[in-house]
Amino acid sequence: MGWNVRIIVIISSIILLVSSAYSIKDNELSAYSKQWYEYELITPITHKISVEDEAQIFDLTDMVLHVKVLDPIQDRESVVKYNEDNIMDGVEYAYTNTEVEIIDIWHDPLNTKMEIGDQITFREFYAIMETDREFLYIHDDYTPLLDNSEYVLYVGVDDYEEELIYYNTAHNLSTFNIDSTDPFDFLHHNEGDFRLSSSNVLKPQELNEAYLELSLNSISDNPVENLSRVSEKKFEIFEQVLERFNIAPEDL
Repeated sequence: MGWNVRIIVIISSIILLVSSAYSIKDNELSAYSKQWYEYELITPITHKISVEDEAQIFDLTDMVLHVKVLDPIQDRESVVKYNEDNIMDGVEYAYTNTEVEIIDIWHDPLNTKMEIGDQITFREFYAIMETDREFLYIHDDYTPLLDNSEYVLYVGVDDYEEELIYYNTAHNLSTFNIDSTDPFDFLHHNEGDFRLSSSNVLKPQELNEAYLELSLNSISDNPVENLSRVSEKKFEIFEQVLERFNIAPEDL
């Protein structure tokens, strides 16, 4: 093999290596799923969902589903309706459609004919909005579902123009992460073990540390305090969920 041929082979090999490196990098970037707390957060001043126990949420609920979230937050469809009569009131309503796969059906008195493996659109009440910048319009007592995570959802169902709409019934008190993959849900200790007893719940200091990023990005007065309050109630409610359906934590 002559020197010219060898040089061409070496150069070709270098080009292939560099191209491979850039391809891997591109794939890694394309696989990156932006999380909700990485957006600038705008938290509206509004009434809070007020419930005392699981029974109250159940009364608002048409279905109880075990689901897996399919799409990352940046791929979800957000819908925002502004108040046309009084622009100073700002947003009339806002929601985001999240695609989920049905893993199990715990409660379906409507006989929707839904089956395991079906995919539905679940309506969460927050939205990605854009003006001169991109931000998340979200209540400070709610955290969006994470892609590839599994949840038990208390779902409301509406029939709109011959189409069923599945929606969140009680903000964070009707979504329960059950596979230890959502660190912002707090049904699990951050070590990943299933914990429900009060002795093992995250303490306020740990909540503050976990929500440091949320505080830095939010203009709300005290989002950490609001979520701490909700998570404390959430432990209690989820124990009641398991009791209603006669399910042991280790069976999830």
